[in-house]
Amino acid sequence: LDFPNAPGGHYFYASGSAEQATVDGGGAGKFVRTGRTFASGGFVPVCRFYGSMSPGPNSHFFTASASECEELKAMQVTPTPASTQQWNFEGNGFYSVTPVADAQGQMQCMAGTQPVYRAYNNAYPKSGGKNPWDSNHRYSTLRADIDEMISKGWTSEGIVLCAPISPA
Repeated sequence: LDFPNAPGGHYFYASGSAEQATVDGGGAGKFVRTGRTFASGGFVPVCRFYGSMSPGPNSHFFTASASECEELKAMQVTPTPASTQQWNFEGNGFYSVTPVADAQGQMQCMAGTQPVYRAYNNAYPKSGGKNPWDSNHRYSTLRADIDEMISKGWTSEGIVLCAPISPA
């Protein structure tokens, strides 16, 4: 489920009903549901990371890319030093299907699934220092949601997951 509008404009994603209830009850800040959802399911574990609260990135990050997951795990320092900005591996958040590259190198989803796009708010730009907000990613099956984020200065990261299409 997609919970935006927290302090700092963050989006929160939770696949478990207990965590969703905690977020609905204000246990993670003031999040309000958008009504956007995508189904979990598939054969690929989606790694769930949480950024260090201080000094940041103070946000969750999900990836179905095995290489991206392993890269972030390898950079993690344990126990987390208070001065280190890092993504801390929390386990697998849910299961999904990974996109595959077509003949032109464009990521596509297989039949029976739909693309889940990811956008990044550029809190830690590749060009240098941290912006005055925490990192956050938006995940959506609707390209229009991602285009809206891009219009606000976010960066599109393309199709990163393929969600099962729920039967009608």
